[in-house]
Amino acid sequence: MLKNLKLIIVIILFTAYGCKKEASNNNTGNKPAEVPITKIDRPISVSATKGVWGTKVVISWVAIPLAKKYQVFKYDDAAKQYILFKETQETTVDDLVGNALVKYFYKVKVYNSTTEFSDFSDIDYGYTSGKTYNKYTSFGSEGYAIKQFQFATNVETDNFGNIYVSDENIPRIQKFDPEGNYIENFFNASGSGTRGMCFLPNGNIVVTHINESSNNISILSPDRKVIKSFGPLGQGDGDGKFGNTRQICSDNESNIYVVDQLRNSVQKFNKDGNFLLKFGNSGASSLDHPWGICYLKDKIYVSSSTTSFVNVYSISGSYIKSINVGAPGYCVKTDGESLFIGSSAYVIKTDVNGEVIEKIGIGDLTSVSPGIAISTKGDLIVTDMYANRIVVFKRK
Repeated sequence: MLKNLKLIIVIILFTAYGCKKEASNNNTGNKPAEVPITKIDRPISVSATKGVWGTKVVISWVAIPLAKKYQVFKYDDAAKQYILFKETQETTVDDLVGNALVKYFYKVKVYNSTTEFSDFSDIDYGYTSGKTYNKYTSFGSEGYAIKQFQFATNVETDNFGNIYVSDENIPRIQKFDPEGNYIENFFNASGSGTRGMCFLPNGNIVVTHINESSNNISILSPDRKVIKSFGPLGQGDGDGKFGNTRQICSDNESNIYVVDQLRNSVQKFNKDGNFLLKFGNSGASSLDHPWGICYLKDKIYVSSSTTSFVNVYSISGSYIKSINVGAPGYCVKTDGESLFIGSSAYVIKTDVNGEVIEKIGIGDLTSVSPGIAISTKGDLIVTDMYANRIVVFKRK
């Protein structure tokens, strides 16, 4: 009896464990991992493209020592698991996708053999964008004559869609109609070039310019007369003084915000040019070569010409967060909902969290875009600075 009992136990154990197959390489990426004899470092810096127009997401990562082959897994919504998408010896793969603005999730591992592989990388996602802006027209050329530019650094529009262009090397602002036809030029900035511009609700226009011998910001009346100038340049670090002004914006109370690129700060003034506060130049959230600035829903967004981060502040100057838009930004503007960041040869459209929605102007712009304006009709006006022209995009 005892012998029979032992035999039964042996049979049960053999059935449960003895016939179990060795785990094999699977194509889901979700089953318990094998234990490698040789463990390779896992892939790092896995990145999938976001918001690029077209039908292709590009997944890339850093080459890993000892890696001979990589496996890329993609999440399958129907199967509700990661499925082996592609094996490659390269460090990039392309994924042709069908729908714009749909997120696709990826992870990567080294897989040299069944005994030599790595853990999975961190997960990243990518998506494509539709093309909602088309080039409508462009105008301008290099020179000093009417409708010519040297360094068209900023552009602005009024309620009628007229286009205003400042020039860092020419002491004037040129005005054009929405089709790019010349109307007038105004504001001789004491021999200095012009930079940032913004309109106040009362019709006044605020302009920053380059003038090391006197004030650096001017408020002009609707009939183009200077009401007040303030903000001396190169006069120390005191309140209301600047090292190198860039772009400006105003909030819903007509307060004026001015970027100082040299001193990595923003200064706030009331509509009459009286100093209110300074921020952005201290602590871990300090600005790094700021350039553009805009106001959106009680927040101030400041772009950097050397990093891909846009810093977000309250209107009282308190740091809120930084958002990564994927590339340095020479300008940041808003249509009241989204952000538009002028980068190198394209404009990045994002939501308020930095999620890329579209990259506009690829193939149409040829150089840096330090100036952006958005008309009341939604037209996007961009300075193509080294090409000495203004490019207008219309929504489909």
